[in-house]
Amino acid sequence: MKKLFNKISDNNDEKMPLTMKNYILLLVGFVVIVLGFILMAGGGSESPSEFNYEMFSWRRITLAPILVIGGFAFEIYAILWVISALRRPERRGHIRGVCSLRVPPCKPKNPHP
Repeated sequence: MKKLFNKISDNNDEKMPLTMKNYILLLVGFVVIVLGFILMAGGGSESPSEFNYEMFSWRRITLAPILVIGGFAFEIYAILWVISALRRPERRGHIRGVCSLRVPPCKPKNPHP
């Protein structure tokens, strides 16, 4: 699976703030959040005069909220995840066009219009 994930690329990866891999990670996080909400659903009784203790099951009280919070945390990770720029020497010091102190200063395209 990791090899397949590493092969995914997009021609616009260098120009866009989020890459195709970021979007795939965002989709995985969204699926986890939806799964958490599906697990949280249900548990009500058929008639309002009865009380159903199934509403307080371990799945609804513990597992589902952990999945939802974990999914949101994974979404944050997916947005902040950057291609390993430090492993590639040609991009060392530059992450998606942001200037760094480790390379010569970036020249402005047109300082005075």
